[in-house]
Amino acid sequence: LVMTTPVQVANHRVHEEWRDLILYGLLMLALAVCFGIVISGSLVRPLRKIGRDVEAVGHGDLEVRVDETLGPKELQTLARAINSTQTRLIALLESQRAFVEDASHQLRTPLTSLQLHLENLQAAVGSTNEGDLNYVLGEMNRLTRIVDSLLALARNEAKAPALVTIEVHDIVVERAEVWRALAGEMDLELVVEVVDALTAMAVEDVLEQVLDNLLSNAFDVTPRGGRVRITAQEFDDRVELHVIDNGPGLGPVEREMALRRFWRGRDNQSEGTGLGLAIVAQLLSLSGGSIELREADGGGLDATVTLRRT
Repeated sequence: LVMTTPVQVANHRVHEEWRDLILYGLLMLALAVCFGIVISGSLVRPLRKIGRDVEAVGHGDLEVRVDETLGPKELQTLARAINSTQTRLIALLESQRAFVEDASHQLRTPLTSLQLHLENLQAAVGSTNEGDLNYVLGEMNRLTRIVDSLLALARNEAKAPALVTIEVHDIVVERAEVWRALAGEMDLELVVEVVDALTAMAVEDVLEQVLDNLLSNAFDVTPRGGRVRITAQEFDDRVELHVIDNGPGLGPVEREMALRRFWRGRDNQSEGTGLGLAIVAQLLSLSGGSIELREADGGGLDATVTLRRT
């Protein structure tokens, strides 16, 4: 018995089976993708929310609390740990602020009283001991400046930074006018070169303190008849401000050391406290900026302040 059947029939059935397998496979893949999106979303959304809350805390908003009901138990445990850490952090900051206030009162009052008594003794001290008394008064003044600087550092460290838009052009022009009278007394030329309508992001009143510190240092090291320049310009994402003097300048190692606390120049012979540039660096760090001491063209020092452009 001989039987025949067309090959096309068999091929058609094979093709139908392959088509059904492909359709079923695509359907299963689509279902798997949908389930994956749902499951991953249930995990990723709480993580993103926790990440945003932690980032807000890192930027100084200590009132933010992470939702402890989101996600699975593991994420809830993480949220509780973050909130607990934040509570301890707030307690530490409050303790530091209280210490700063107490130290400000407890240290300044006796120092001021002691300085007044020493000044009153000047009239009763003979000429032979006048030099010793003047030395003691000078050291007392330096101790008072050190205490004030340390308290300023402590206040800044306890401060939660809140960035605002500042008018760099207006601030530079205003501070330059304040210092111009002293520049005239010291026979110094104060030059200002600032781009109009220049703005940046910083903590309020920080740029004024930074400029005062940098100008004070520049005036101290610039010889009579010298020049101090203030320039500011904007780039893609930043604003650069330069305070340039034509004093003796600093070497590479000294420029790095100058930003550390209590460094007071070569052989520590400076009359300053060694905290001015450290305060400047800290204030700029709170504002998301930085300071770098560079060698100026033609000698001297170029204090370069960088802030984030608005």
